[in-house]
Amino acid sequence: MASLTGGLFALGYSFGSFGAVMVDSIVAAATKSPTNNKINWLSDNGGRLDYHYFVVAGLAALNLGWFLFLAKRSGACAVAGVTN
Repeated sequence: MASLTGGLFALGYSFGSFGAVMVDSIVAAATKSPTNNKINWLSDNGGRLDYHYFVVAGLAALNLGWFLFLAKRSGACAVAGVTN
């Protein structure tokens, strides 16, 4: 059971890393300068890393909103033998 749990943890970690790289690639491609393709929000010279963190915070807020929507929609689970 421990090896299964460790494998699932590694799988979740790898999907998270893949998602982070995908978001970084999209942000770098969408924010590159029209005059110099090497300058974007993530570049060392002239980059705006704070904007990138605002995008990440926005994605986290969307994730929280989606979770709250689904949690409210599903409701509480009934427990056998317990009455209100």
